[in-house]
Amino acid sequence: MDYTRGYTASYYAMLLDPVSWKETERIEIISGSISNKATGMKQSASLKVRDFDQTSEHWLRIYMDAQQESDVDHVALFTGIVSAPKENIEAPVVTHDLECYSVLEPLDMPMTFGDYIPYGMNAGKAIKKLLKPTAAPVDIDEDTPTIEDYIVAEENETNLTMIEKILTAVSTNNVGWQMVVDGDGTIRIRPTPTEPALAVSAVSTDIIESDFTKKRDWFKVPNVYKATSGDAVAIARDDDPTSPLSTVGRGRKIIMSERDVTLSSDEGLAEYAKRKLAEAQQITESASYKRRFIPGVHVGDMIRSSYENLQGEYEIISQNISLTYNGEVQEEVQRLSTQTTSGVEAQPREVWKALVMPDDYALVMPGSKLLLMPVKTISTN
Repeated sequence: MDYTRGYTASYYAMLLDPVSWKETERIEIISGSISNKATGMKQSASLKVRDFDQTSEHWLRIYMDAQQESDVDHVALFTGIVSAPKENIEAPVVTHDLECYSVLEPLDMPMTFGDYIPYGMNAGKAIKKLLKPTAAPVDIDEDTPTIEDYIVAEENETNLTMIEKILTAVSTNNVGWQMVVDGDGTIRIRPTPTEPALAVSAVSTDIIESDFTKKRDWFKVPNVYKATSGDAVAIARDDDPTSPLSTVGRGRKIIMSERDVTLSSDEGLAEYAKRKLAEAQQITESASYKRRFIPGVHVGDMIRSSYENLQGEYEIISQNISLTYNGEVQEEVQRLSTQTTSGVEAQPREVWKALVMPDDYALVMPGSKLLLMPVKTISTN
C-alpha cells in the first residue's frame, strides 16, 4: 500500500497473553490517541471502548486497518499495559476509559544505591539484563559498543534511567545509540539513524498539511556553565560582547549547573565546562505539523523535507496519533545541525575562562552567602 496517498483508517485492540505474547480477545475502540516521545516511557495511549473487564490488569495492542481502494493493511500502533480507571454508564450504553502504559513501565523500579555497570562490559548485554522485568520482546543491535567507564546507580535510579545512562555513555559524536519501541511492543536498541526514514515534498509526497509552526527558544539558553567534580568547581562564561547570548549581550547571567561530573581521561574539568556550555548554546529550530500516518517512521528517526518553509533534515522528537478515519499524526521535529540556526555564531571562544577552586576556599558573607575565593585560573582557549 502506498501510504503517501490517501487512505481511510479504522481501529481496534487485541488483548495479549503476557507470557506467550499471543492475542486472545478483540476490543472495539470508540475513540482514542497515542503519544510517542523521545524520553521517559516513550509511549502511552488513551482509549474509549465498550465491554472491558476491569477486574484485572491486561496487556493490549492497538491496530489500524488502513484501506486504499482494494488494498487493506493491518498495522500495530501501540502495545502496552492497560487499566480501566473510569466506567461511564449512560443506560443502556456502558463505556470504559482506558489508560495504556508503555511496555517500559515495569522498568520503573528502583535499583540499589551504589549498583554499577562495570567498564569493559558490552552495552547490549548490560541493557538486556536491565530489560528483564518487561514481558516485551527485545531486539538489540549486535554491534553495541563496550562500556569504557563504570556507570554507577545514583539515588532514585531505576532500570530505565540506567539504560538511558548507558546509551548516553556509549554515544559519541560519530555514532549515537538509542532505544525505540515498535507498535508491536518490540524494544529495539539501535544506532541513531543516519539516513532519513521519510522524505517529503509538496510535489512527490503531499502528505503534510501546509500549516507549520516553527520555534527557536532563546530565553533559557545559558551563558554561564558551572561544573562540580569532588572539591573542584569549573565555571565557563560567555562574555563575548559580539554574542547576543553572552552576559554582555543580554546584560544578565543565565547559569546552568551540574554536580558530580564524571570526566573522561582526556578531558579536564575546565574543558568539560566549556564544551557543555557550547552544547547548551546551540539554538535549535523545531517545527510541528500534521501528516498522514506512515508505518515504520518512529520517534528518533530522521526525515528530509523539501517543503518551501521546511527544508532540510530533522529528527522526530514526538508524535501524537489521533485514531481518526484519515490516520492523522501531529508530529514535532528538531533540525539536525551542529550550528545554530539563528544566523548568529553562538559559540564564542575568545573570552571564555574557567575558575577552579576547592569548596573550602570560601568566605561566609552576611545572609550566610558564600563568596568563592579562586585559587587558580585556567584559560579554556
